[in-house]
Amino acid sequence: MNSSSPGTAPYEIAPTPDYRKYIFLHRGSNARDYRYGNPPIRVRPASSQEGTAYLAQPAFSSCTVPIIWYPMWLANLAHFFRDNAAKLYGVLRHTPWAEHAKFVLVTAEGHAAPGMNYDVLQPLTRQRVETWADFSARLPSQQAPGGSGYQPAAWAVPSAIADSGLPLSFEGGPQRCFRSLFVCHDGVNISSHGWPLHLMGQRLVEHYSGQVAELEESAAGGAARQTAAAAAAAAAAGQAEPQAPSPAARLAAAQAAMQAAEAAALAATPDSPPLPGNSSSGSAEVLLRVVFHRRSSPDRQLVNATELIQACNGWRHTAPDGRRLRAVCWEAEPTDLLSGIAAAQAADVFVGVHGANMGNGWLMRPGSSMIELQPYGFDEGPAHLQYPLFNFEDAESQVLWWVISICDPAAWTPGKAEAAGQAATWRLAKNRNLIVSWRALEVALRTAVDAGGDMAAYRQQRWKQGKWWWWLGPGGTMQLAGKGRFTQMRCPPSMTGGDASPAAGAAAEAAH
Repeated sequence: MNSSSPGTAPYEIAPTPDYRKYIFLHRGSNARDYRYGNPPIRVRPASSQEGTAYLAQPAFSSCTVPIIWYPMWLANLAHFFRDNAAKLYGVLRHTPWAEHAKFVLVTAEGHAAPGMNYDVLQPLTRQRVETWADFSARLPSQQAPGGSGYQPAAWAVPSAIADSGLPLSFEGGPQRCFRSLFVCHDGVNISSHGWPLHLMGQRLVEHYSGQVAELEESAAGGAARQTAAAAAAAAAAGQAEPQAPSPAARLAAAQAAMQAAEAAALAATPDSPPLPGNSSSGSAEVLLRVVFHRRSSPDRQLVNATELIQACNGWRHTAPDGRRLRAVCWEAEPTDLLSGIAAAQAADVFVGVHGANMGNGWLMRPGSSMIELQPYGFDEGPAHLQYPLFNFEDAESQVLWWVISICDPAAWTPGKAEAAGQAATWRLAKNRNLIVSWRALEVALRTAVDAGGDMAAYRQQRWKQGKWWWWLGPGGTMQLAGKGRFTQMRCPPSMTGGDASPAAGAAAEAAH
């Protein structure tokens, strides 16, 4: 900046279009508004008219390194996990000063970040995650140690997020002046081969599981699993600002719910006494835990989930290695990161419809399988293979990813917008509801079990041959996609016979 050129526009660090996007939610209606993007950050020289002592005579922090991060789709769990946190983790795990990093999220209009953002990012840093609005807010001044200038002092009354017990900086208290600081307005320059998606997921699992263990050992551990329900009841009763349960308490409650769901599935299965846990020793049957993901939105539902779960609970299979397996199957509806961890860790096989919930796949145990179901018509879009492709490019991932693409024009019902009359495109097609026959799902389930969790064999023998992806045609027929440029492959004509209109989908809905 040239100090002798008054009147010129000040320098700004502006986010690129993908990182400027922000969804403003209106109070009451939650109506989406896209007019308010993430703002640029103005940059200026120091002035003789600074408004506080810690700016006029700053004491610079050399121990805290803020990373000002413009997030991409911060309200979407999969995008925030994959396109934000995993990238940061991929860089920081090879950075010698990682323990000094502090994450600062830019949001529009000074908004708070979604709670999920804190859940995902906080385990990666020792310093409290803050928004740009909080991080840049003016604070009172206090004399710096040693009389070497001034530094900010914390306000006497902390906010709910600030009252987390985590330090604001490596030094402990608030800081506003730094020797080093990074502003990431266009992500980070890291190849997708360097995105440690599964390791990132394991980092989160380890972090929060450790907190649950501490809860269980504490005197309050016995009540931890009831905290989330108690908080919800207090809110329903109209009590003002009930204390939000900690992440560990939320995870403990979600784990208890998964254990109860598994027990109920076992009890409801005819002539199926409790069997040993997952162990391949001896000749006893091994329990294969299959969790069906239910979305909280009205779209992308698995229409016949109930009958699939019933058929799944009666499934037995002998794998090529001699393991005798019996499935225990139930449905889960993860609503946040912690309930996603509980469901993913409980599952040997996760079954779900394409969407942000696919991010839960990277929270699964090594050797587990994700079976992704894709709605009819979604194969026409460029994004339909993003999850298996990113998973494959993560050289350290130990999650085996399988895909069933619906080609049967009668195996779907319209999503909300399409049912209201909006013209069908691949973007609307992804919101269609699915009908998947047990005959088809059993093919994928058997293949996943027979793979034995061997990721090396999956990469070497299945991936390039297209033996991880099926086209699902009329009557539950399944055809492997086979070799080819996967992103350009579409449902083959032999698998799409029939009427592909919304009326066909409505007829299919009536049939169920």
